[in-house]
Amino acid sequence: MINEGDDEVTYAVMYDDGDHEPKVKRLRIRRPDEVEPEALVEGDRCEARHGGGMAAFDGRISKVGRAGIYDIAYDDGDFEAGVKRGLIYAQCVPASSGALVERTAKTIEEIEEAARLEAEAKARQVRRNSIEAEAAAAAAAAAATEAEAQA
Repeated sequence: MINEGDDEVTYAVMYDDGDHEPKVKRLRIRRPDEVEPEALVEGDRCEARHGGGMAAFDGRISKVGRAGIYDIAYDDGDFEAGVKRGLIYAQCVPASSGALVERTAKTIEEIEEAARLEAEAKARQVRRNSIEAEAAAAAAAAAATEAEAQA
């Protein structure tokens, strides 16, 4: 059964031993043909055990560090740097290698797009600075001309 509401879809899960949970987030469910991703990418939804505690809180990967270390931007506005991969729960992915290759390709495309957008923003800033410098030089020249005329 799927539960919708509060901007989140959850699932009612019935276990083989008869136990059940009424509201389980999709990222906490692993289907038989899925595996937990070894590496996460910036922007991935997750739950992380803040401060290494037992409770896990919703957030997103905000930065990928080295050796399985991640920065987490929590949904409640908190931030935590240097979280070990073992303290993060993420959406499982299909076990087929094609899906992992597709995920990697998508990640590369996202990185390239972000780099392109950043380069464009820097170029706009350089143009803006150049225009402002030209305007300041023109104003200074006009002021000097006016000062000479008054002298």
